[in-house]
Amino acid sequence: MLKTSMVAMAAFASPGVTGTMSVPAHHEAPARQVLVATATEAGYRKSSKASVPHGVQPTIELVSQAPWVKPGEPFSIRLATTGLTGSRTHQALFLTVYQHLLSQSAFEQSLSGSVTSGILSEPSPIPLDSLPTSAEGGASLVLPVLAAGRPPGATGTPAINLRCVPGECHGIYPVRIAVVDTASSRTLASLTTYLVYTNPPSSTQRLRFAWVAPFGSPASTLVGATGATVPPATTVTGLQGLLAGIEAYPSVPLTVVPEPALLADLAASPHTRYRSMATALAYISALPYHQVLAAPYVPVDAASLATTGLGAEIARQVHRGEHVLSTLGIHSPETTWIASAALGYRALGDLTALGERRLVLPPSAVEGPAGKLTPSQPFTLTSSSNESSSGIPAVLADPEITSLLSGEGRGAAGRDGTGGAPSPALDAQRVLADLALIYFEEPNLTRPRGIVAVPPSGSPIDPALVKDVLAGLATSPVIEPVTLATLFATVPAEVSGAPLVHQLAPAPAPSIPARAIRQARSREEAFASASGSTAPVQSLDDLILEDECDELTVPEQLDGLARFAAALRGQLSLLSLTSDRTILVTASTARIPVTILSRSPYPVTGVLRVSSDKLLFPHGNTRRVTIDRRTNAVYMTVQARATGDFPINVSLSSPKGNLVLLSGRLTVQSTATSAVAIALSLGAVAVLAIWWARTSLWRRRRTALHGRAARHRASHGHRR
Repeated sequence: MLKTSMVAMAAFASPGVTGTMSVPAHHEAPARQVLVATATEAGYRKSSKASVPHGVQPTIELVSQAPWVKPGEPFSIRLATTGLTGSRTHQALFLTVYQHLLSQSAFEQSLSGSVTSGILSEPSPIPLDSLPTSAEGGASLVLPVLAAGRPPGATGTPAINLRCVPGECHGIYPVRIAVVDTASSRTLASLTTYLVYTNPPSSTQRLRFAWVAPFGSPASTLVGATGATVPPATTVTGLQGLLAGIEAYPSVPLTVVPEPALLADLAASPHTRYRSMATALAYISALPYHQVLAAPYVPVDAASLATTGLGAEIARQVHRGEHVLSTLGIHSPETTWIASAALGYRALGDLTALGERRLVLPPSAVEGPAGKLTPSQPFTLTSSSNESSSGIPAVLADPEITSLLSGEGRGAAGRDGTGGAPSPALDAQRVLADLALIYFEEPNLTRPRGIVAVPPSGSPIDPALVKDVLAGLATSPVIEPVTLATLFATVPAEVSGAPLVHQLAPAPAPSIPARAIRQARSREEAFASASGSTAPVQSLDDLILEDECDELTVPEQLDGLARFAAALRGQLSLLSLTSDRTILVTASTARIPVTILSRSPYPVTGVLRVSSDKLLFPHGNTRRVTIDRRTNAVYMTVQARATGDFPINVSLSSPKGNLVLLSGRLTVQSTATSAVAIALSLGAVAVLAIWWARTSLWRRRRTALHGRAARHRASHGHRR
């Protein structure tokens, strides 16, 4: 995003050249206006790429710096060097002061040591061994800062000459500091910092700056032996540093966004060190200068949840987060949603239904041209859709300041290959310089403007960076630190008296395993209908909520849902059928016990169901039961239609259905003869008897007939 300066005057002059050259406010400085330099400086620049002796790489580090320079004040810094070899008498500091920066693109280039603005001033080289050593560490360098030339009678002491018209010198001046071996004209190490010269009128509105600091942990955390989430040691150190910085500068407003999932783990930790951080955050939330925002249980992508039909999960995240903060005594009355990606109107509708009344969005979340200047006003979010989601105050998070605060710009000091060492002091000066650059886009205005920075949750926190930035904000003549609530209340959503309006950009394609989350939620709700305790249900619910974190990739979310499934199986494994699974019955109709063993510390309610292909259940095959003892016998009436061994399938399901709590098989061994069987047997005997009698009678009749026929034939033959 281009930030174009509106500074009215820029001065360009080379050593030995008098006068200034006026530059229109809307013009950029020449790409590289290199002015006349001293022979020594020119020589060391030509050989700056020379190889360094084998061994330790020489470095120069910024230990501390006065963040602001006002008229009459010097440029004061402390430096530390390491790895320097050779004679100290041949090592000197060379300073190159460049013309003030006019755009954000030029500032970003300068972060890597590539300054495109022209050289403005080159003080005389300073022998390294002539610098006094500070008690706090490092060598102190204090140089006078002159507006336009030396005053009459001034000595030849090294000084920074801004060569500007007094009263119009304000700006961000890159300063390259190099350690040079004067014997070989070789640069040993260098870094680039910034001289921020300020002289605003008393009527000027300072730039409001809302630093929204996350109090969270990386999504990829370790799991301790107790099962509680243990944040990495670097995260704990960073969070403690954030709390220490707030304590050191209590009057510098800060907005903290806690991650309730982390706070719940910290509060439940057996270590006092962890528990004290949750207590400290509760104390901070009650202070008048600071603001603690309510937040979802873990950071989530509301758009992905809403567009996949999981909008109810957003509500679960918010309500669970509010409950955790309330339980820990953390006051968070503000309802502002911090979005890490584009929302879309469906998610926006879900959020407004939950009571979210303000939004902090990334620049990609809104449509329309960005403009030449840095967006520094809240705006009203309107919709062209039919949904009632218009009229919502919102503000954009500045990506450059956010990047610098989250550490993404660190290490740039040494990218030119000359051994510049990144340091918290240098990181902090970059943040303050970038804020001042935004202020100088439209300096000395009476209309308030505001900037918001929101590092992502779980991003590393450098305690020294926090303190240095807070210290700089505490003394800034051009930046006014405020909470997010104060920024919305004091910076109008308008430009030149006209309302500032934006529309939401379309939501991106969802990136979440929606089907797996939906299935897990269905099983968790079914288990909740069976469990007589909220503790295991809440534990399973938290696992699903954690797996919805937008910092996780889809495979990581699926892995997390697999852990949820394993945890659910662990709860279900507390129930089992008795090991003696053969039941002997001696009557055709009998009541048999279905014995369920329980190791669960809480009662379980479910629907017991039995079934068999060979047995009848005259009183029904289902029972609603409560398993609240170690041994639980549920009696079912069965009717055997024959003797033998008959299997019975047994299942215990949740009252809400779709979750089998227990399943197994019993065997009924029947030795009784039923009346039906006897009746059938007697019937068969009777049928056989009747058949035998009829057959016997038929045979006798047939024999008799054959006998009469034979006698008749015999008698007729005798007569003839």
